[in-house]
Amino acid sequence: MTQTFSRPLGLLLALALCACFGTVRNVAADPVAVSSTAIPFHPTLPDRRKAGKLIWRGGLELKSQVAAFGGLSSLLVSDDLSRLTAASDDGQWFQAKLTYDSNGRLTGLSDAAMIPITGLNGQPLRDKGERDAESLTRHASGDLLVSFERNHRVWRYPADPFTNKKAPTALPTPLPLTTTFGNGGIESLVTLKDGRVLAITEAQELRGGANQVAAYLWDGKAPKGDKTWAGLRFQREGKFKPTGAARLPGGDILVLERSYTPIIGVAMRLRRIAEADIGPGKTLKGEELAVIRPPLAVDNMEGIDVKRGPEGETLVYLLSDNNFNIIQRNLLLLFELED
Repeated sequence: MTQTFSRPLGLLLALALCACFGTVRNVAADPVAVSSTAIPFHPTLPDRRKAGKLIWRGGLELKSQVAAFGGLSSLLVSDDLSRLTAASDDGQWFQAKLTYDSNGRLTGLSDAAMIPITGLNGQPLRDKGERDAESLTRHASGDLLVSFERNHRVWRYPADPFTNKKAPTALPTPLPLTTTFGNGGIESLVTLKDGRVLAITEAQELRGGANQVAAYLWDGKAPKGDKTWAGLRFQREGKFKPTGAARLPGGDILVLERSYTPIIGVAMRLRRIAEADIGPGKTLKGEELAVIRPPLAVDNMEGIDVKRGPEGETLVYLLSDNNFNIIQRNLLLLFELED
């Protein structure tokens, strides 16, 4: 969701919150110079390494002079932990190489490249209402599924859009989303262990549900019209709203949530939802694992992925969307999940 935040009062003044297949064009990936600066978990307490069940494994602030860089709202990391792929809410794919020190701490990012996200006609998406990509998951087939807001939909792309320029195909859109406007649509897409795909909206509120938003479940097989998606609910708590999701190795999922208040600023929370609790008609609640607020390293966190580390540990990668706002940051954070 495109939403800008001010820093907490006393640091900065509050700012206003924003607001047929064809021939595929042979668009080459553009190398982009991105600086990656290591940041501490706490600005004045260098030994602070833990929040809830998350253990700090390094963080980077990403910057570039390229105007199209930013707005990174989703995240996938390769199984060997060497590369990341992200989609931006300004219609760009982003890839880069990740580097680590001998202790497995995230230390840098290099070999970055960008390429436009294409539409069903194979051409780059031009209109903001069309290119607002918000979430990303790898389908059981290996293909990528991307959800878009404003014009709410889910499209299926090749496994690596940088090497395969084939135009995407469209999945049927859940019927209630076709009448939803604005940018409160699907912010979280995650493929479950059995191949089903869970989609959670950020702000499609449901009648009769106190602070509940719509979620949808697809069996992951061939689309069958609107019946592709079964309905369920996600229970929001407090001011936190869901912005991303990823599957744990055992099959449960992590849901990333974000909140904002003028006094505290932006914060994030992680909740764990049991795989067995995910089904048509159910309400998703889950267990809180961690809350991160300033002065700890946090921003508008929207991207999340989970991977096994070299020692069998569970690694959680988090990425922030700076909304192209000078007082927000592109952060890439790495944690180990305490099991």
